[in-house]
Amino acid sequence: MEKRPGSIPVFSPKTPSADGDRSVSSVRVLVVDDYEPFRRFICSTLGKRPDLRVIGEAADGLEAVRKAEELKPDLIVLDIGLPTLNGIEAARRIRQLAPESKIVFLSQESSADVVQEALHLGALGYVVKAHAASELLAAVEAVLQGEQFVSAGLGNLKASITYAIDASKKLIHTRCIGLVTFDDVISHFRELERDPVRPDRLDVLLDLRETTSLPRTDQLRAVCETIGAIRESVGFGLCSIVAGGDALFDVMREFEGLAQNNFRAIRVFRGATEAEEWLTVERLSGR
Repeated sequence: MEKRPGSIPVFSPKTPSADGDRSVSSVRVLVVDDYEPFRRFICSTLGKRPDLRVIGEAADGLEAVRKAEELKPDLIVLDIGLPTLNGIEAARRIRQLAPESKIVFLSQESSADVVQEALHLGALGYVVKAHAASELLAAVEAVLQGEQFVSAGLGNLKASITYAIDASKKLIHTRCIGLVTFDDVISHFRELERDPVRPDRLDVLLDLRETTSLPRTDQLRAVCETIGAIRESVGFGLCSIVAGGDALFDVMREFEGLAQNNFRAIRVFRGATEAEEWLTVERLSGR
């Protein structure tokens, strides 16, 4: 067994058995993606292995469910952002209609909640599209042997939220790393509510530069509702959020609008130093 850095264990390919076991000599694959050029890329990549045979393609979720029921493939390479029926819901139906089919999700989504939901459905593989060229065949190999494979950058970062309260400055520094779900964030704010050293009012500095989650609007609203519910026991003053990549930064800007009623002021930054300076100036000025 060989381990590749940043991923779940990867296994060396088997050689075909003499008895013609189809799991080794001929794996029947259904490819599902709504972007035709990317479907061609997937099929071409799978074609590098002589034991993989693409027996069908689908461009939307409903077609994927129909073909999975009809063809009963050994393996389904499934996108999430599909028209008519998203890949998560399609997988849920496929598990009922073709339970023997193994699923590898191949998606742009890197949200912790989406990855966890996909794996909880019974899929063994999750590959981010940006890593498809280097990881798809390794993921297929692992999944065909009953092992889980998660893209580098998703599976190798242990999700965690750590915080430190500076009671003298009435400031909380929070750092989120890896695949942090929004259930984790809600639990985190509940921990703050119960922390015995917390002041009655806190300013907040959230450092999300190492967070890979891309939450949805409904998840953002859920967090805002939780923050609002505990404001009677913990008063949140100023809030400064540090986000890394553009995608997460844009999501946090959305959160800025949704959460403005829960803080005296809220700002999203790309640089930690700038955020710290802003928070200090705002606190000292009493705004």
